[in-house]
Amino acid sequence: MRLELEQAEPLLHKALELAEGSGSVRAQGGAKMTLGMLRQVQGRLDEAETVYEEVRSVFAEVGALALLGAALTRLALVAYERGDAKRAEKLAREAVRIQSGTGELNQLCDSYSSLALYLAVQGRVEEAETALAKSDELITVDDPMGRMLRQLALGRIRAAEGRDEEAEELLLGSLQAVESSDFRLLEREALRQLGQFLRERGRLEEAAELDERAAELTSTARIA
Repeated sequence: MRLELEQAEPLLHKALELAEGSGSVRAQGGAKMTLGMLRQVQGRLDEAETVYEEVRSVFAEVGALALLGAALTRLALVAYERGDAKRAEKLAREAVRIQSGTGELNQLCDSYSSLALYLAVQGRVEEAETALAKSDELITVDDPMGRMLRQLALGRIRAAEGRDEEAEELLLGSLQAVESSDFRLLEREALRQLGQFLRERGRLEEAAELDERAAELTSTARIA
C-alpha cells in the first residue's frame, strides 16, 4: 500500500519497537531495512546508507546471507544515486556473489540486472550484456520488479550502443510499467534514467519535467 510519509514514520517506529522487543536479530534487521528504504525514497541518502551499513554488519554476523545480499543491493543503489557507478558495481558484484549460494533466485536476478545497469552507464557494454544474460536465465513470470529492472538495464545498454530509438522505447516502457506498481524506488530510478538519457541528448525541458516527477515521489512511500 502507498502511505504519506507522515503516516509511515510512526508506523515504522512502532515496528522497530516491536522488533526490538521480540529479541529477534532478523526482525530488527528487517525493520531497519524498511527504515532505510524510506530514507532513500525521501532522498536522505546519508541516513539510508548508515542504516543499510548497520544491518549489513548485523546480517553478516548472524549469517543471514539472503538479507545480507539485499542490504548490499540497497547500498549499491545509494552509491549509484550519488553518481558513483564504480562503487555501485563493486557492491552489486558482492551481492551477486553472496546471493548465488542462497537459492533466492529473484534477488539474484535483480542483482544481475542492477549490475548490468551500473556497467552500462560506464560504457562497458559487453560486460553489461553478460550480466543481463545471467538475469535472463533467472527471471520468472511472478517477478514483475525483475522484469521492469531488466528492461531498464537493457535501455541503458542500448543507449551506450548508440541505439537511441530503441533505448528510449525501453526506458519509457519501463517507466510506464512501474508507474502502476508501488515500487517507489524503482519508479524514481526509471524517471532518473529516462531523464538522464534525454538530458544527454539535449532534450532539457523534457528531462526537467521528469526530474520534477521524481522529486514528487519523496512525498509517498511503499511500506510492505
